[in-house]
Amino acid sequence: VLKWWDQPWWAERVLGAASLIEDIRREGYPTPAWWAVGVTLDDHPYEVQELVPGVAPEGLDLAVAELIVELVRMQRQIRLVTTVNWWEYVVRTVFDDPDGRKGRLAGLGQEMAGAIHALELLVAGDRGLNLSDQEMVHGDMNVSNLLRVDGRISGVVDIEAIGRGSAAFDLLTPARQGRLWDGDEDAVLLLEQTALELYGPSAVRVVAACSIIDILTFGANHYPKNDLKQIAIKATGWVDHLQSLTG
Repeated sequence: VLKWWDQPWWAERVLGAASLIEDIRREGYPTPAWWAVGVTLDDHPYEVQELVPGVAPEGLDLAVAELIVELVRMQRQIRLVTTVNWWEYVVRTVFDDPDGRKGRLAGLGQEMAGAIHALELLVAGDRGLNLSDQEMVHGDMNVSNLLRVDGRISGVVDIEAIGRGSAAFDLLTPARQGRLWDGDEDAVLLLEQTALELYGPSAVRVVAACSIIDILTFGANHYPKNDLKQIAIKATGWVDHLQSLTG
């Protein structure tokens, strides 16, 4: 499988991920081998990876959620030597907002402003939370990035954003997917409850807030206006649910 990006700025991350892929494969993590990685003459990063059998799930159901929990429990034991720190990214995004994303998002309409206001209230008492940043983080644990054969994971793909941090990120990314795109309720609850059990209520609130900011930013650049409005409404509903869940 050849993967190629039209963003030259992503080259450093792709090149840096190659050795990490080797490390996690030695730990037994089910991701395809990378056979080649590099940059084209016009500075576009690429990789050639092993083709593995498997089909991505059609959506988030309880069986898929159980597989994600199993993956995250493995990730919690994997230590990576890398400067890519997802926990630092979460803290910057939620509390420091160095690029002013939250303000720009809030300016995109009443629903977006409501979502941003709700998540600000959600994490109001959580500044200063200090989580371990030593766990493996996939960075895009979307259901479509999981390949299955006979009910088991055959490959975890789109892993170029790999780094270290809190693997709570990889529980709450698919939970967000389920909440915003009508996933199975039991599946979403399993992911949320596992994150709560492993990391505590403050971590769940902060990581979920980062996840919401990320998807609203992506949506602002890619979704039709009315779709973005509906996602913002559902995001606000998820914030309300998390407030109740975490106390």
